[in-house]
Amino acid sequence: MAVTKVADYASDRKTKAQAAAANAQAAMADALVKLAAAQSAHEASLKDVSDLTLEMVDLRRQLQAIVVPGTAQPILDQLAADLTTMRGKREALLDAEEDLFYRQRAIDRAQAQLSRANAVLASATAGKDAADADEADRQKLRDAIKQPPLKTMKATATALVAGAVYSAAQNYLRGGAIPSGLFDRAIRRGDEAAATIDAARLSARWAENVLNEDLNATQGQAGAITAAKTAFQRSQDAYRNYVVTAKARFDLAQALLTAIPSGPLPSAAEAALINDNTKQAARDTALANEAALAQAQAAFDGAQASVDKAIWEAERANPDTDPNTDANVQAAVALRDGAIKTALTQATSDFTTGMQTTLDEWQTDVPESTWGLVSDFQIANAILVDLANTDPKALQTQMDNDEQPYAQALSDQAQNERAMLLLTDAVQDSADKRDAVTRTTVATTSSAVRGSA
Repeated sequence: MAVTKVADYASDRKTKAQAAAANAQAAMADALVKLAAAQSAHEASLKDVSDLTLEMVDLRRQLQAIVVPGTAQPILDQLAADLTTMRGKREALLDAEEDLFYRQRAIDRAQAQLSRANAVLASATAGKDAADADEADRQKLRDAIKQPPLKTMKATATALVAGAVYSAAQNYLRGGAIPSGLFDRAIRRGDEAAATIDAARLSARWAENVLNEDLNATQGQAGAITAAKTAFQRSQDAYRNYVVTAKARFDLAQALLTAIPSGPLPSAAEAALINDNTKQAARDTALANEAALAQAQAAFDGAQASVDKAIWEAERANPDTDPNTDANVQAAVALRDGAIKTALTQATSDFTTGMQTTLDEWQTDVPESTWGLVSDFQIANAILVDLANTDPKALQTQMDNDEQPYAQALSDQAQNERAMLLLTDAVQDSADKRDAVTRTTVATTSSAVRGSA
């Protein structure tokens, strides 16, 4: 069955579980009826054999009591007829015993199937309730972005960045509290730190993706479910996080920006140290070289992440081979250790210890209260940039798209499990029939060979 939502899978699973439970209940009732019939047939067959045995005993007694031999023939004829009849009666009794044994086993089998079906139904019912609750929660998330403030959050954040509150906060700090170059570099440092965190998250996602690919390729349906669930959970979490936090984050950014122009400025003595023209050239050079080093380091880190990814892919494809012999790994290493590494080495050399000291001293001249305002601006700016660049509809689409393969994987597994149970039941039924026949084999064969009672 093709499904698009986990709730659809859960509903279908419950429907089929209800049908299976009903069928198991009906099968149990039918097994009880057939057992009763088998017991009656067995009792009747036993009585037939017993009655005929008594009749034959009586005939033999009569033969023993005969004085005139000529009068024995009718008794002998009847005894011969009874012997022939007895063979059929005994065969019928063996058949009744086989059927009774099979019907007793059928009761055990039906009871086990009914218990299993009821357990599956209970699980499916709980699963559907949970899936419905999750779907209702996701629908609330979908509804939330259809109306303000989330419907217009992207535009609202963009407007705030372009508006008076943002400009007032920025102008108060940039070229006001501290020189524009130092301000710009401070903001950029914050962005670089955030980028490092994002890169680590991306690297973890790459590793996760490689694992998911391997699960899909090697672990069958269980692997497919795990991989699809991981992807779905990841996109669902991203969407939920946006819906739950976007408004609060926007409010925080706006509050931080609004408060900045009321914050304390450096004193006259502090401002003189911060804006010392005799040191400005050296300070600008140090800023430029620090920025160049940060850029080169980011490029190298990105290249290293590509090497890591290539190694993971190589290990997945050939776990018993040194990944460093893989062509893709070698290409990634060559790219990293070529111009990228050369640029990092040069930038590291260019940003001297003296330059670091120059920046440290300059930044120490700025009072902590001013750095607090700059930090507030960086936080607000990062929030607004993220909100302005995030399309909640795209997050929702990704979540919905990732749900489909997860739901389908669950549905496929459930279908295979149902098929496996049917096959298991058929095997057990055949085994019970075999056991019923096997337990009377000696008696049946002996009776057939003797051709008599």
